[in-house]
Amino acid sequence: MRVLLAVDGSSYSFDAAGAMKHLSQSHPPVALHVVTLPEPGYLTAFPDVVREIHGMGEQELRAKGWEFLKRIEALLPTDDGQAEKRIEMGNPAEVILQVAEEQQVDLIVMGAQGLSSFEEMIFGSVSHRVLLESTRPTLIVKRPMPTLERILLPLEGTVDAEAVWNFLEKKPLRHDVHITVLTALPLSKHVWPLEVPVSEAHMQKALDAAKDFVDGFAAKIASLGYGAEGIVTLGAPGVAIPQMATEMQADLILMGSHGRRGLTRVVLGSVSNVVLHTSPVSVAVIRVRMSGMSL
Repeated sequence: MRVLLAVDGSSYSFDAAGAMKHLSQSHPPVALHVVTLPEPGYLTAFPDVVREIHGMGEQELRAKGWEFLKRIEALLPTDDGQAEKRIEMGNPAEVILQVAEEQQVDLIVMGAQGLSSFEEMIFGSVSHRVLLESTRPTLIVKRPMPTLERILLPLEGTVDAEAVWNFLEKKPLRHDVHITVLTALPLSKHVWPLEVPVSEAHMQKALDAAKDFVDGFAAKIASLGYGAEGIVTLGAPGVAIPQMATEMQADLILMGSHGRRGLTRVVLGSVSNVVLHTSPVSVAVIRVRMSGMSL
């Protein structure tokens, strides 16, 4: 497995670097720091002066970036080889996405700076944009991860399960973990069309089917050597998932995302988007590819 660690100079970057010790890597990681040099709002009539100022600014930013990458490198495990350190200039989200595709990485790891603010939810932070637009699995580290022993795995259905399976099959984790497979059923009249009455028998049938599904997938996960169990709960997934993560003291939420974008995502929010902003723990999102759907 090849991992891209994207750092931005904040304390969250150190949390992200610390999480790398839990990942099993077959290739040395890529540690990327992207710096942006703002365009001056003056001296536009003197291009030679502007170029000189830009050159000096870029040189200073690159020097500081290399010093920061050295500090990050000291936190990384070395048994997979020394990290490839890179500094790039440009729009951070765009560069991260570009390098991830160029390097064909299996996972992007980055900190969660800004994810709690209302402004970020509307306009997007670097980490949020990467999570939204990347076709690669992305781990957003929201706090220090001294251990990775308990993972909450919410699943909506078989498509999510297949995407998660393809990731777990690569054995991305160094240590044994216990994975709780969760399906949250929003059994409410508001989710059924035309006010169709939902009887107790219908609800029980849905619960039984969901329990068979999570138990079956937990058994499949166990074949990879992980501890696993299946749980079904009632409630809105965006609320039930963070609540369950808190109750079970999960170290990580691993989930699929169908990549909802645009105004619909901003106003309504996908489940993964809601979980990312409300979860007390780190969140890893795997993009689910739907046939005939633009992601």
